[in-house]
Amino acid sequence: MAKQPLANQPVSGFADHSGQKQLILILVLGLSLLALLGLGLSQLPAAHGQSANGPLNFGNQLVNTISGPQTATFINSTGFSATVSAGLQNGTDFNTTGNTCTGIIANGGQCSVNVVFSPKTPGLKNDSVKFNYTYNDFSDSAIVPGAKPNALVIGSSSTNLQGNGVNPHSPTTTTSIAPPCGSQIQGYVLVDGQPGAGQVVKLEGPSNDQATIGAGGFFYFNNLCAGTFKLSLVYDHSKFTAGTPDSLTIKTDGVNAYRDNAFSLATIRATTAAPTTAVVTTAAPTTAATATTPAVTTPPATPQCPASLFSPPTGTKLRIGGQVVKVSDTRSLLCVQVSAGDVLVDLNDTVIINLPAGAIVSQSSANLGTVTTSNTTVRWGAFSLNPKQSANLVLSIDSPGGNLNGSSIFVSGSFNRSQAFQQRIPGLPGLIDIAPAAPPPAQGGGTGPAAPPVIPSAAPATGVGAENNSGSPVFILILAVIASASLGILGLFLTGRANKRPNKKEQK
Repeated sequence: MAKQPLANQPVSGFADHSGQKQLILILVLGLSLLALLGLGLSQLPAAHGQSANGPLNFGNQLVNTISGPQTATFINSTGFSATVSAGLQNGTDFNTTGNTCTGIIANGGQCSVNVVFSPKTPGLKNDSVKFNYTYNDFSDSAIVPGAKPNALVIGSSSTNLQGNGVNPHSPTTTTSIAPPCGSQIQGYVLVDGQPGAGQVVKLEGPSNDQATIGAGGFFYFNNLCAGTFKLSLVYDHSKFTAGTPDSLTIKTDGVNAYRDNAFSLATIRATTAAPTTAVVTTAAPTTAATATTPAVTTPPATPQCPASLFSPPTGTKLRIGGQVVKVSDTRSLLCVQVSAGDVLVDLNDTVIINLPAGAIVSQSSANLGTVTTSNTTVRWGAFSLNPKQSANLVLSIDSPGGNLNGSSIFVSGSFNRSQAFQQRIPGLPGLIDIAPAAPPPAQGGGTGPAAPPVIPSAAPATGVGAENNSGSPVFILILAVIASASLGILGLFLTGRANKRPNKKEQK
């Protein structure tokens, strides 16, 4: 009998060949993986441009005069080339003297605006440099090469400006303008390594003043005019000996502050000489034996931290160092100093000092920032260092065995308020220099200077660009449809295989 064709061929008969089955399986799995990858990429947060530096403060400036320039810098961290423009928000008391933000900036590139302060009237003045930028979001090209832009993204970011207009002093016999009176002289006094509460610091010069040291050990003289001042420590010379010069000469310019002026005293310990006893002899009544006075040994002064541990570094570095001064078998002084090189360093994060178990901080003092202690952890921060400026911390610590073995230091902050750094230092460092991270190379074929790395998850210094990313939900929906269709095709293929006739003899 001749073979008759089966009445009902299986729907999946086209998949009977092993080569076709492998090709279909590879195609389905590939489409699924591409769809899932696209879904993941579409959830990445959109980058934005941001101004690299924070607010610019021009300080006191005479009315109708022009300050020196300061620079507001914009970094393109959008991930694409962006068209950038910049200008002043108000432009009343501030003026631009140079602007390179006038065209296309490659990703990672930067541009800048130079600003001067020229107040028209006295008082506090505010303005901002506003950076506007636009770029096409080509994030779809990660899935579909050559895809059209997802959306035209428009954003902005600002660097705030501030200055204080000051009226000139009325001229007397000449027409010259007197310099402003906005300088500050700041410092601290230590007695036996601790805040010298009750001591008196005297200021003499164009103006005279004096300050009594409080519990924190600091003193401040504000609103000083330009001139030469003598700063001296008034103390009882019969009770204390000076560990540093007890007078300083400071020349002010009427604008800048003069910090880290330190005085150090040590208590003079009282000594008692043994009474002198005269020896009387009967053999020679007219001659008395010479009395002998025992030698008196003056005990050494109480150990204390040096006023400065080291000199500041050079270039774009932060130097940190520590020194342990032993006071007794169970007590030590921990002296920590951080110093900036030739650029501003922002330590608004903190310096964390971890002490060994059982250690107790009995007293602490710092010439800058705030110090908090919790169990065996000391946090010190909330201050910025100007170029060549140093900050000092003194901790009086009681510890078992009188040692600080097992201590460590963690320091974090930013160089020039743009390049973040974090460094953990095991043990107490003798002297360590921390350098900023190397900037990444420019991307997108740009030839502009490389920008400092953008701190992850950090908002712009003075504002976040408002961005329109309306195309992303549509893109996500398309990828979801592709993924569903791929899984459906895979299901049909597997169902067809299950319905195939198990035995070829049934076809005869």
